[in-house]
Amino acid sequence: MEGNWVLARLRLPYRRFEIVSTLSREAAAARINGIVEPHSPLIATFVRTNKLFAGDLSSDRFKIKRIVNYRDTMVPVIEGVFEPSPSGSRIRITMRLAHWVAAFFVLWCGGTTIMFLLSALGLLPSSHPTSSLSWLFPLAFVYVMSAIGFNSEADKARGLLEEALRATPSGPVEQVLSNVVKPKLSWYVKGRLAAGAVITVLATFMWLLSPQSQFRVAQDFIEDNRTIRGELGSVSSIERLNDDHFYKSEKDQPNEANFQVNVTGEQQSGVVLFGMERHDRVWTIKSAQLREADGRTMLLAAPAAD
Repeated sequence: MEGNWVLARLRLPYRRFEIVSTLSREAAAARINGIVEPHSPLIATFVRTNKLFAGDLSSDRFKIKRIVNYRDTMVPVIEGVFEPSPSGSRIRITMRLAHWVAAFFVLWCGGTTIMFLLSALGLLPSSHPTSSLSWLFPLAFVYVMSAIGFNSEADKARGLLEEALRATPSGPVEQVLSNVVKPKLSWYVKGRLAAGAVITVLATFMWLLSPQSQFRVAQDFIEDNRTIRGELGSVSSIERLNDDHFYKSEKDQPNEANFQVNVTGEQQSGVVLFGMERHDRVWTIKSAQLREADGRTMLLAAPAAD
């Protein structure tokens, strides 16, 4: 029994079989339609659904994939054709890899097989007689992993289809058909949304704490200050000095810091020196002064607190 299970898992990633049902062809098509989300499998992963499969279905055929809560390129594409039979209906089913996965599988296995044969026949330069085994290991690894992944998923999908085409289905199929299971987002999407939220919060937090946020405060102040425009002319560029001069904060006063920004105007350039303080992670300007190129220093009025 165990040997048969291993051999079944190592079969080629391709299956053809039939399911005979006591349901009529129309009833069988309606039953399959009841467990299929009418979207592409990719879109179905990101919508609220309680269906077991996703894809296209008509009155006489279907092309679907099982909806899974994880990423697996080995999930088979399932193509089926409904046919009438004396006892009800017959559904001819083909399970295969997606075309792009099959192309990679064939190219990889074909390429490594050719290299293995060339090495084994001594047609490749080699310093060791067993070097051909170096091509055999990746070939065996890719084939075994692909075959096990495909056949495991194929067994799950076949079991659901056979259950759906019974006269009285049970288990997950019966729950979907009777709407016991409510539509919901997959755990895959929930995990991605949660990860996105965490990344957004962390990025916002780092932005508020970074010198770049203080630079934006300084930049807004310079662009709106009439005194700076009157002394330097219309501002053409605002550049932060290097980090050693732009941002200075004492260890015992982490919420207070001094900043220097180089400002270039149409008439001349200068340096604006800021004293800032932070409240609730937001930096505000406490004092500011302009030091012009000729050494003259001028105090600037700090913006009024909100």
